[in-house]
Amino acid sequence: MMGLTPLPDMELYWSNDPFYNNSEISRIMPVKRFKKITENLPMIMELNNVFQQETVYSSTQSIDECMVKFKGRSSLKQYMLKKSIKCGFKVWARCDSKTGYLYQFEVYTGKGANMEDEGLGYNVVSKLCADLPEDTLLAFDIFLQAAICWMTYFFSVGTVRTNRKDLPDILMKSQPKHLKLEKNKFAAITAKPITAIKWLDTRDVTVLTTAHHPTDAIFVKRTQKDGINK
Repeated sequence: MMGLTPLPDMELYWSNDPFYNNSEISRIMPVKRFKKITENLPMIMELNNVFQQETVYSSTQSIDECMVKFKGRSSLKQYMLKKSIKCGFKVWARCDSKTGYLYQFEVYTGKGANMEDEGLGYNVVSKLCADLPEDTLLAFDIFLQAAICWMTYFFSVGTVRTNRKDLPDILMKSQPKHLKLEKNKFAAITAKPITAIKWLDTRDVTVLTTAHHPTDAIFVKRTQKDGINK
């Protein structure tokens, strides 16, 4: 609204003079609060710039959501019962997968009217990975995995929900008896550059990846409930 009705001084929108006062603006919040918010907004951009300038990029990174604790009043506040911090601001973060170093972050402000057709996951990844080197391996969670089909100019891997559209039959929950996996076995199918993998652990694990060859396998030790490594 300030852009539609420009005034020579910002404080005039809150003026006692009815000629200048804009009630649609002044009734939302006091001028002091407005100034406090606007002076802090550039800090997010500055922090993101500094975080990326003061480090060397790792070849393995991850993108995930985290919570900043906040119990005050805000339309941006989120409730996430499965997080250790259940109430606060949700932040999308791109970090080094080994050290946890934060390269770039974005505060979640809601889906908004300008959402890309590909969805929120694609929108988040495309913003946080705009200048990422091509040889980087990125790991996603289930929600952001939707972006893997679009972001094929770097390597990526992550779990995927089996109810996603256009997934191959091997990832589907309901399988013919002869196609069901035995414990610790896996099946894979590739449509370049994406490979879909299904592995039977204690339950099915479904993965999409552009970074792994389906015939490459390694043995790993898993700690069982009784504490024994198997």
